[in-house]
This record gives sequence, structure tokens and C-alpha cells, in this order.
Amino acid sequence: TATFGDPRYDEDSFAAVIPRRNHWNRHNVHCGPEECWDLISHGLWHQEAPFGGVATVAYHKLHAEARKRGIIVLLEAQGADEILAGYSYFRPHYWRELLESGQTAKLLKEMRSLPAAERSSWLAKTRQLIEVGHLSVHYDGTPHLGQPGVSQDIAQWASGGMPAAPFKGHLSAALLRDLKSTKLPRVLRMNDRLSMAASTELREPFLDHRIVEYAFRLPSHQKIRLGVGKFLQRHALRGLLPDVARVSPKRMVVTPQREWFRGPLAARAEEILHSSSFASRGLFDPAIAQETFRRFRGGEGDNSFFIWQWVNIEMWFRRFIDQSTKGSFETLKMAYNGREQQSAHGQFV
Repeated sequence: TATFGDPRYDEDSFAAVIPRRNHWNRHNVHCGPEECWDLISHGLWHQEAPFGGVATVAYHKLHAEARKRGIIVLLEAQGADEILAGYSYFRPHYWRELLESGQTAKLLKEMRSLPAAERSSWLAKTRQLIEVGHLSVHYDGTPHLGQPGVSQDIAQWASGGMPAAPFKGHLSAALLRDLKSTKLPRVLRMNDRLSMAASTELREPFLDHRIVEYAFRLPSHQKIRLGVGKFLQRHALRGLLPDVARVSPKRMVVTPQREWFRGPLAARAEEILHSSSFASRGLFDPAIAQETFRRFRGGEGDNSFFIWQWVNIEMWFRRFIDQSTKGSFETLKMAYNGREQQSAHGQFV
């Protein structure tokens, strides 16, 4: 378990109550802001691409500690949220499914299981889903891409509807999207590279094809019930895990990344956002990014993911692109189009 010295985010208390057999040991790895920039650089080198945030940085350190202790093969639970609707942003898809199938009594029961303010927010997202056809939201319900300051080219690349899915139910279609297209492939790629960086091997038991196929045959109410995702898994573990861990709501933010960017990481982030290289990329409007960061440091907003995107992408350009060519969005598009053209002529593998 990675900890950060902040009880709002540390999950050590959950790990502490999990029943353990005599030969099971529990290890904590502390990750602090003072080492964050070095860990980001280390992570970028092995990922070879911008990655997900401070959680991925901590994960790199966690695997290094496992390898140091001689733990070579690790199991992780990737896939459980994608096959059993663990994230709250699946809720509007389920609500839409109930509404369009005429199950209004069940829909009202689901809505009433939530506090009024939360119910209103998710009802608005359900309305947006029906009207627009898709929701571009991150785990915590905020947009995947911070639209302010993003170039039109990037915004156009990031837009798009739901990939086609062979399901009548909206929830299953959304789960398949995350499983095969928009989320899990990216996460598995990042986690494979961070495990290989420490010469450890990750295995994903929830992605056994028999479990995945079984989960997609389940009715939606076995995945979400009374506002709680992964219902069947939580039910199956009754009596095996203490309720404080078994029924605890999904934690959308698991690192103090927001607090760090407002405090110990702020000066370095500000230097990056005010640099001439950041301004020259053509990816973001630097004036908007700088003003957004200024307001963020002043306490506006709770989501630091956009700040991380700007900083991490700039660091990636400096590490991999600037050393060989002028790093810009246009350069990347030219390289990508050239590769596609080569591939079409059978000259690129």
C-alpha cells in the first residue's frame, strides 16, 4: 500500500482491517512531494508517454519496493470496476436504461437512495447522456480534458461518441467501452510498463475471460443497486471482509495531488507553465493555462488533473521530443501521418 502522510487519502486503515493469514505480511511505501519530480522523471522514462498522475508515480515506487523484498509476481484488481460498474459515472447509463425500459419504480428507488444534491447532479448527467449520446467524464465526474486553453485540434481529437457495442442495455455498452476502448487498455499499458520498470510481473485475475463473460451476462441490477456499484462482488464478500472495507464507497481521489500542486509542487509547475517551450507547443493556450493555475492555487476548483496534464505533457516533450527535433503538435501530427503512410505501403512494422 502506498501512503502519502495524509489521512484523507491514505488507505492503510483499510489494509489494516483485511483478515490475514499467518504468512501474509503488510507493507507500506511512503511517497512524498519532495521526491515527486524525480519519480515523475523516472516514470516518464519507462512509460515513454504522459501518464495518469501521482497515483502512477506512487505505483512505480510500490513495485520497486516489492522487487526489493523479492516479490516478483503481483496480483491486482484491474477490471473489476469495468465489468461490475464500480465507478459512479456508470450510474447515468443505468438510469437511462431503467427509464427507457419502463422500470420507473426501480429508477425512483435508485434516485432516492442518494442525497438530494448528488441525485440532482447525476440526474442532470443522465439528461445530458440522453440528449447528447455520451458523457466525457473522468472517474470523479469531471471532464476527461480541461477544455479551457486546449487547442481546437486537440479538442476535436478528444471528442466523439460511444463505440458501437453488441448490447441493448446502455450500462453494458458503457462497460464495454471502458473495457476495450477508453480506459482499461491505457491503464494496463501504464501498469505493465511500471511493473517491468521494476522487473516485476502483474497478473489480472478479474480479467480472466470466464469472469468477464460471466459479468456481461449479469443483469444490470446485479452491478448497481441502490446507488452502489460492484454490488455482486460486495455481496459475495459478506462475512469474509469487514464492512468498513466491503461496503466503503469507491474513492474517486486517492492521492493528495491537488494539495501538492497548491503547495510543494506549485513553484515548479508554475515555472513549466510560464516557460517559452510550453507556449510554443501549440497544444494549449499558455495565458489561459497560467490564469487557470493561478485561480487553482487560490483555491478555485477541486480537480488538479488538468494541471497534471499540462505539466506532464510538457515534461514528456522535453524528455523525448526536444532532444531530436522541434517539439510541437504539428511535428507529432506529421510523424503520425508519415507512419500511417508508410504502413499503408507495407514499409512500416
